[in-house]
Amino acid sequence: MKSIENQRRFLESVSEDLGVKAGDLSGWYSVSKRDFIARGGKGILNIYNSSIYTMVSNIYPDYEFLPWKFANPPKNYSTNPEVARRALAFLEEELNIRISEDWYRVSKSLLKEFNLDGVFSDTKAVLQALDHERPDLKLDPSKFL
Repeated sequence: MKSIENQRRFLESVSEDLGVKAGDLSGWYSVSKRDFIARGGKGILNIYNSSIYTMVSNIYPDYEFLPWKFANPPKNYSTNPEVARRALAFLEEELNIRISEDWYRVSKSLLKEFNLDGVFSDTKAVLQALDHERPDLKLDPSKFL
């Protein structure tokens, strides 16, 4: 079942049974490997190193899946600089961050609330990512919550 089109057809055939509503791919975030395999998905999952995130990201490339939202995020996803960049953009959007001082509203509990504690262990990690991605911000670490 190597053809992406065949894989997509299979995913569509089991998606409703897995709780993924037609037209709303975000339902894949809550699909467990066990449930997917129970519906005959082991072969496809093996192609993608047993990662639902990697599988759906490849089968539905036009949809931007966020790895930290998956029930079982992919292994080592938090070490990927692209994931940190996307997580910062996600926080900007969700928290309506428009000026540099808005970043000081980010707290460890907020990271946990958005399931980003796997990407950023604490606000120091957010600051490090910001220093790397946006060195022009010049944030003061002591002002974080």
